[in-house]
Amino acid sequence: MNFRRLSPLRILALVLMLAGMAAAGTVGFVLLEGQDPMLAFLTTVNLLSTVGMGEMPASVGGRILAVLIIVVGVGTLLYVLTTVADFLIGGYLAEILGERSMKKKISSISDHYIICGFGRVGSQVAREFARAGEEFVVIDNHDESLAACAEAGYLHLKGDAADDEILRRAGILEARGLAACVDTDADNVFVTLTARVLAPDIQIVARANSEDTRNKLERPAPTRWSRPMPSAAAKWPR
Repeated sequence: MNFRRLSPLRILALVLMLAGMAAAGTVGFVLLEGQDPMLAFLTTVNLLSTVGMGEMPASVGGRILAVLIIVVGVGTLLYVLTTVADFLIGGYLAEILGERSMKKKISSISDHYIICGFGRVGSQVAREFARAGEEFVVIDNHDESLAACAEAGYLHLKGDAADDEILRRAGILEARGLAACVDTDADNVFVTLTARVLAPDIQIVARANSEDTRNKLERPAPTRWSRPMPSAAAKWPR
């Protein structure tokens, strides 16, 4: 799972806050109670962690310092726990809810396109589809590509586009067509063959950098569309 990140400034603030209180408490107990630095540090840590300090400070100043550390320590502890909970639980729930919402949206569409791969070509096809008002689902394995899809508001799934289950989840049985534009010709051949097995009549445009690959792609069935695709897909590199 990809939990939400803690911003560097927030992490730095937490570290500086705890370090600052530990240093201030240590110096305070050394000066007010005459404790050696290690004992003063342990006393401060015990107070910050709400464990307690054992013997009460002898001086009034030491007692006031202990009260301040306890009060500030409880507040800081609550802040740290809230931050960690937001990071772990909040991020986890957000991801789970996001995945469920994405699955629900994908399952509700039909007569759409499936774009396998969101690299240079796949992203261009997606932009053309979006401008044309076509519904589509992107399949990609890379977190960076999926983050770009999410930012653009595209429906997307993480996984191998040649995997039967991923294609089914993308709605291949209800889809109008599939654009195979993953990284290599071999992968595009595999995606095309898998899609043909699941949906023999689906219209496919596949990226091919060589004539040999093009011939292989056309053997299962012609890779053409029944109506013009947006320009990026219509001019698919062969």
